Amino acid sequence: MTGKIESSVVAQMTNSPQSVQAGKAGAAGHARVGAVSEADVVTLSGQGANLNELVDVAQQTPDIDVKKVAAIREALAAGTYQVNAESVATKMAHMEWQMGRS
Repeated sequence: MTGKIESSVVAQMTNSPQSVQAGKAGAAGHARVGAVSEADVVTLSGQGANLNELVDVAQQTPDIDVKKVAAIREALAAGTYQVNAESVATKMAHMEWQMGRS
């Protein structure tokens, strides 16, 4: 994946207090950069491109499924909400298994 470097981003980097003179990277690893030309590009690795796509999808995904929450509230109020114990147990076991792998 290749993209153009935006001038505003470079301006923010060069004007930040963490920037230092060219060739002298500070503790944060930042260095002052020069002007951006039309030929300047950034190339992301395949993994970086995939991460970029995942971030885009995550930002477009709503945090809460409003319809599902409403349906559960109605079922709770009506006394008809039933917990699927087998599904809960399976998911708990899977979570424990994943935690044991890390």
